Amino acid sequence: MKKYLIMFAVLLCIPLTMLAQQTVTVSGTVTDTKGVPMIGVNVSVKDVAGLGAITDLDGHYHLKMEPYHKLAFTYIGYETVEILVKDKYTINVEMKEAAASALDEVVVTGMGAQKKLTVTGAVTNVKVEDLKRFPTSNLSNALAGNVPGIIAMQNSGQPGKNTSEFWIRGISTFGASNSAYILVDGFET
Repeated sequence: MKKYLIMFAVLLCIPLTMLAQQTVTVSGTVTDTKGVPMIGVNVSVKDVAGLGAITDLDGHYHLKMEPYHKLAFTYIGYETVEILVKDKYTINVEMKEAAASALDEVVVTGMGAQKKLTVTGAVTNVKVEDLKRFPTSNLSNALAGNVPGIIAMQNSGQPGKNTSEFWIRGISTFGASNSAYILVDGFET
């Protein structure tokens, strides 16, 4: 009798473990209100750390997850969309632009996006129109006149050798390099 009771308990636990490990593939397309696919939208599973995806060039995403969790679609300048995944595994999302006042408070850094109130460093915006006013052949020299705290030094005036170095708030450093690390549209300069 004891043998049958143990076997019954083991057989009862098997379907529960199979349900707990069920994963599904959720996919879809993210577009804006005009129907244009959105590239680089962050698709994350809410309350599950490290599980997410980013939309590709066509706005498509694919994600393996457990059902009955919420998907959060986030993109800078757009309202966050949250959708509960139940039995439908193809989820197409249309994202709406956020209010203009909310955009002024977001600062994009090398580590992500933060609200302007929580940024601990200095943030400076330079408009292209301001840079066009200075007749210089080097971006570093143009920035030195428009951004407070930047020092630029051009070693030579010879054609082809007009490289310029610049430093932020002085030349001293604690590390190996004293030059600034600059990203323009995601590329190192």
